[in-house]
Amino acid sequence: MYSARGSFVRNRNDFIICKGKGLKEKPPESRIDFFYNGEKFTNLGEFHNQAIKEFEEGNFDLGINKLEAIRNFDPLHFQARYNLGRFYFITKKFEKSKTEFLKSVELLPVYHRTYIHLADIEIFFKNRKKAEYYLIKSHEYNPYENDSLILLMILGYEDQMESRALRILKKIEESNDLTSFKIAKAIFHYLKKEDSKSFNLFIQIPFEDFKQKDFYYFKTAHFYFAKLSERIFDIEKAKQQYKEMINYPYDNLFREIDINNLKKKSGRN
Repeated sequence: MYSARGSFVRNRNDFIICKGKGLKEKPPESRIDFFYNGEKFTNLGEFHNQAIKEFEEGNFDLGINKLEAIRNFDPLHFQARYNLGRFYFITKKFEKSKTEFLKSVELLPVYHRTYIHLADIEIFFKNRKKAEYYLIKSHEYNPYENDSLILLMILGYEDQMESRALRILKKIEESNDLTSFKIAKAIFHYLKKEDSKSFNLFIQIPFEDFKQKDFYYFKTAHFYFAKLSERIFDIEKAKQQYKEMINYPYDNLFREIDINNLKKKSGRN
């Protein structure tokens, strides 16, 4: 996305990275100097991106502290507030995460991913109706990405509204996004315990090609494929899919799923 002076992109971990105008590499210089621990920084965007890098390298406290410093310096810094919401979510500080995401919506209401994260928080707090509302909003702002519809379908089925889940599945099919449709349909059959149908769909999805081409898709598919493989006693396939899933440690799946359990199941200690 663009602004008058800079732009931003989303990375593979669903963090926002500040860029220059027209998605050029370097963010624009700041108009006001920023100080952190007594050191002056003239480019707030680069400082912000460094905080993301440090968090991704496992320095959670430092990454959070730096983004909190940006938020306190500039409360209208959308990228910092969105990413701080992600950081809080990942470290399971859900109330703080919700506060940052709600502020992010105020600052940039059209950014669809914020609503997905708010929905995940509401699912955690068992406010499923509110979660549905946020997922619908997410799809309204970006009808070309079907993550929100896949999550709505799962919610519908889990809430024993199979007919609604089928209507959402049909909507995904009509979007002409064949990858999302195959993933959604495979998950739907998994939830229905129609294992052979689910497996036949999962094995048609070229996950390896996606990885090589850095193609975006609903990563939680690996978890469902792994669970299905376990259920049909294909232990090697399950291990392979758990290994794929733990390559995305910041996925919202780990809101309640312990990644260490998945590491054990994958054989990776």
